[in-house]
Amino acid sequence: MIVLLSLPLWPVALVWSDIASKTGLLVSPDFLRAELVPRVERLTGAWHDIGVGVFYHSEGDLHGILDDLVAAGIDGINPLEPDSHMDAREIRRQYPRLVLWGGIDNAHLLVNGSVQEVEAAVRDLIDSCGREGGLLLGSSGQVHPGCRTENVVA
Repeated sequence: MIVLLSLPLWPVALVWSDIASKTGLLVSPDFLRAELVPRVERLTGAWHDIGVGVFYHSEGDLHGILDDLVAAGIDGINPLEPDSHMDAREIRRQYPRLVLWGGIDNAHLLVNGSVQEVEAAVRDLIDSCGREGGLLLGSSGQVHPGCRTENVVA
């Protein structure tokens, strides 16, 4: 059984630009550090000034720029795609203060897995990086037509 906790409301903004694919960044890290990261930092600062948290969203493997986004002040990351080497457990170890959003594979598990496999993945994710909070458990991206309804519900 999974217990849902009632948490206080926390206003958040989603800052995004899809800058990566499953195999890594789509443009050079130097370009992103020069052009994207300063803008993310300014946006994050403006949101923080009025008490709003900031999540950064991009599909794909962000490891080449994630240190910079964290240094720019983001509070959370989305969507955490295991298929793109964005494993929630690893991200939690590297960045313990980040709120993690996603983590349940929508490319394979929600499409081809059993309800029991989905439930096991959910329990594992909660146990490994959600016990202290900071986990918005969900699909690693959109719930697309290939996802089995019973798996999404599980």
